[in-house]
Order: sequence, then C-alpha cells, then structure tokens
Amino acid sequence: MVRVLSAVVVGWVAAFGAMAAEAPAPAEKKNEPQAEKKGEPAAEFTAEDAVAKKLTVDLVTGYLGRWGVRHFQMDLQNKVVIFDVLYQDQRFGFWMSIFGDSDDILVVSLRGFMGMQKDDPKLAGVLEILARENHDGLVGCWGWDSAKGEISFYYTFLAAGGLSYKDFARVLDVMITGALRVKKEIEALTAPPKKEEVAPVTAPVSPAPAASEKPATPAPPPPPVPATTEKSATPVPTEKSAGQAPSEKSATPVPTEKSAGQAPSEKSTTPVPTEKSAAPAQVQ
Repeated sequence: MVRVLSAVVVGWVAAFGAMAAEAPAPAEKKNEPQAEKKGEPAAEFTAEDAVAKKLTVDLVTGYLGRWGVRHFQMDLQNKVVIFDVLYQDQRFGFWMSIFGDSDDILVVSLRGFMGMQKDDPKLAGVLEILARENHDGLVGCWGWDSAKGEISFYYTFLAAGGLSYKDFARVLDVMITGALRVKKEIEALTAPPKKEEVAPVTAPVSPAPAASEKPATPAPPPPPVPATTEKSATPVPTEKSAGQAPSEKSATPVPTEKSAGQAPSEKSTTPVPTEKSAAPAQVQ
C-alpha cells in the first residue's frame, strides 16, 4: 500500500512538473513598472508563437517578458496587470485585465494617454483626430472620458480558443506605434503659437561699449560766418572806387564848407571833387 501511494505521488509530481515546463515563465514582479522598447518592433515569429494557449495571468506575464517588459504591478484577485513602456523617449502606461465567465476576454488599454478638458478650445479638433483614427485604424479604439478629461486607447482579445504570442505581440506593437503617432498629432494641434517665442528674438541688439573705452566726444561746430545783404548801409570800397566820389544815391553825402556842422539835405547835389578838379566846387 505504501508503495502504491508513493507511486501515485511521484506521478502527480511529474505531471505538475510537465505542466509547469509548458507554461511560459512569468516576468519579474516588482512595484516599479517600467519597460523600454528600442527601435521598431520585431515582426519575426516562430511556429510555436502562433500556437494559442489558455488565457491566464501567468500566460500574460510570460508574454510580456518575451515582449520586453521586466517590471510590472499585478493584482491577482482582479486579474489586472499594470506596466509602463518607454518608446522613443515617450512613456505609455498599459493596463491589462482578464474578464468573462470563463476568463476568455483580455482588455488591453492605454489609460490616461493624454488630458483634454471640456472647456478646452481645441477639444473639437482633438475629437476629430480620434474619430479619424477609429475610422481608418484596424486595431484598437480611441475614446475620451468627459468626466475625467482623459484620452485612452483600447483593444479587446476574444480568447475563447486561447491566445498566441504572435497575436499578442502584434497588437501591442500596433498600439504603441499608433499611440505615438496620435500623441504627436495632438501635441502639434494644441501647441501654443510660435509668434510669442520668435518676436523678442527678432529685435536687433546693439553691442554695449567696453568698460575701458570712452564715449567719443563730438567735434565742435564751425564758427558762424556773418551774412552780408545787398542793402548794406556802408558799402565796402573797392580798388576802382578808391579816391572817387560816391554816387548821388549814396546814403552818406560828403559835407561841404557851407554845410559843415549842419545836417545834410536830402536833395543835396554837392559833387565830390575828382582827380581832374584842382579845388572843390563852391556853392554860390
């Protein structure tokens, strides 16, 4: 009897060991969700990767380990796995939940992808981008939670017949590349105008003088030149007019003997002696 029981126990241990060997090894479980995807996701799979397997939490964590996730958070009671992925310097937070009476539904979501409030003036443009992605995209569905103001990306696996690593990895690759594209498009739409940043730079700035240099002293203006008018009261004598009598219209008449000491008359016609006359003319 003892030998029979020992054989049964050994058989059970061997069976459980074989099942554990077939199941994929789960990734390391830590409270610091982080993973990094470098370059474009790989598209090469083996024949074993196309085999569908029973959906379980351990299967999901094992697939994540192969996909590159090493740290994640896991809630076994609610069958939820949470992890982050760093892809092209952008961080994306993933949630995976198993639902259904037979645990045959796996929901993958990018929650809190971006924020967008109701009163944002760019909300209509953002919703148009999400609607276009839902119309043109083949994988996943974009949504906006008006109560929380969050944009999310969802995909649902119907794994009644199991889930293969090939399908699992392809969906994650498409989700992360599509999320990066949509994020850049939304950021370009909601970015502030560039005029405010460029305007202050366009103004020219004159270089400040060095401390050792002294400011240049302006040269003094030239002295003013006195202006002469045509109606000058005292004409400037010339070489030809030297020793000659002034004309009748002279402003200052030459005094005569009779008019010495008297004011000159306006109609004075007293001629001025010339070179030919030996003595001045006398007024009779």
